[in-house]
Amino acid sequence: MVFRNYWDKIKRYAVPSSKESREFFIIIAVFALIASFNQWGNTTFDAVQGLLNYAGAFILIALSVFVHHAAQRLMAVKYGFKPNHEVWWTGLIIGVVLVVLTQGKVQLFIASGITISMLYQHRLGISRYGPGIQQHAIIALSGPVANAFLAGIFKTIELWIMPSALAHNFFVFNLWFAALNLLPIPPLDGSKILYSSRLLYVFLIITLLAYTAFAYFLHFYSYVIALLIGIVAWILYYVVFEKE
Repeated sequence: MVFRNYWDKIKRYAVPSSKESREFFIIIAVFALIASFNQWGNTTFDAVQGLLNYAGAFILIALSVFVHHAAQRLMAVKYGFKPNHEVWWTGLIIGVVLVVLTQGKVQLFIASGITISMLYQHRLGISRYGPGIQQHAIIALSGPVANAFLAGIFKTIELWIMPSALAHNFFVFNLWFAALNLLPIPPLDGSKILYSSRLLYVFLIITLLAYTAFAYFLHFYSYVIALLIGIVAWILYYVVFEKE
């Protein structure tokens, strides 16, 4: 019965509207252009090679963006809220300008966030009836966490099942996408998490940076070590800045 009610809420409220679907398509299309900016030929412009690389980037990014926002939307309806997609057009423009100015060296994928509105009939009898900053932070957090786990899945595939550049690209993009969305800039996810709890924000940032640094520079992949480093950072931040 509980799952049936949850499934009904998913069908009613979690599915993106036509406007949101168009916005997702635009974001993915622009992100794919940023990701494949310097892959349109080795020495000279090659339209065929560029289109193939663009198509590959589009598929990779579409899956990553879908997982990110699907996790947030599923979490929102679980708490009794309707998710609403918020486009940050300024961030999208900044990403395009930077990739052009740096000839593909700087790639920023920052263009959206999530807001929530209350589903009154699904919040009856719940303590703190209205939407609070803690629920908003948890919902926002689920997106980067989903990307981090997706990155781990593709790294496992690359290491143990089928080594490939595609799996590595999935791994790198999802970690970078998760990190960028944790920036404390509205409407990105990090702004909602920081507003809810500085301690949680420090823990998340340090954990993700630790995992990324170990993976990228040392080729060492361990969520456990990253979490331990995040816990140490949480304790140090609490003792130095929050205890008083």
